[in-house]
Amino acid sequence: MTDSGVSLGLWEKRDARAAVAAIVAAERLGIPALWLDFSRDVPDPVTFLAAALWATESIAVGLGIVPTSPRHPAVLANQAQALYQLGGERTRLGIGPSHAHIVGDAYGLPFERPLAHLREYLTILRALTREGTCRFAGEFFRVDLTLASLAPLPLYVSALRPRAMRLAGELADGALAWLAPVAYLRDESLGRLDDGAVAAGRERPRLVGSWPCVVAEDPAAVWRAVGPMLTLYGALPFYAAMLRAAGIDPAADPWDAADLDRVVVWGSPARIAEQVRDARRQGVDEVSLKLFSPRPFDDVQRLWPALGDLV
Repeated sequence: MTDSGVSLGLWEKRDARAAVAAIVAAERLGIPALWLDFSRDVPDPVTFLAAALWATESIAVGLGIVPTSPRHPAVLANQAQALYQLGGERTRLGIGPSHAHIVGDAYGLPFERPLAHLREYLTILRALTREGTCRFAGEFFRVDLTLASLAPLPLYVSALRPRAMRLAGELADGALAWLAPVAYLRDESLGRLDDGAVAAGRERPRLVGSWPCVVAEDPAAVWRAVGPMLTLYGALPFYAAMLRAAGIDPAADPWDAADLDRVVVWGSPARIAEQVRDARRQGVDEVSLKLFSPRPFDDVQRLWPALGDLV
């Protein structure tokens, strides 16, 4: 898979058939890469991605982020086998610990030492997909398994804070950060990725910065589009800690206009393209934009001509 400098978040996820159709439409529009996010109340993206890979030829699709607690790493490795056989390395497999209110409250599972849990999970998943075999006994998992085929998909982890970035640098092929200001990624994240990579004797993995995107030029309209989402994420401990470390008050309602500019990509297509360029100049390897719009595909069609030369 050829790495892209810009990608979009899939704008349709509540119906599996519509999601597959949207991925096909994105490929026809010339979009090189999409990311699929997960919600506990909608169809499983790992499942409908298999259909989308069979229906497309070139578009890369990232799973971001598969929650680790409800899905054993060996099971995800089996699913990775199918995805790899259907689409080769077009699938980027992103994993992360999710949040206590989802893992503990919604699923009724333990949510303890999430970073240690993620380290074990990634170690097992990497061994199974790259080497086809794993014998592992840790705090959270015991695995003794050999697979019939390899599935060397690029493995990404969700990362916001320094320790998670260092883990990504050590073991993953990329780090995916949602809502983190560009300056925070430049000053706090890139160095930790480097630290992890140096400790493991490998090159620094890719850093993907993912942000909400609103194709509108009125700041009030932008807040109406993303305010409820920012309020929700600002109340989650991982995101609240990152935002406070970046100098943003996550409890503000509405956010200060300058803070909104730091975590939302918005404006005309030309202004949005310049924001993407700026993030790339400051060290973000890939900018992924998730559209917030009542008519997202209309906005995709307006926006993509301005972004096409940034691929």
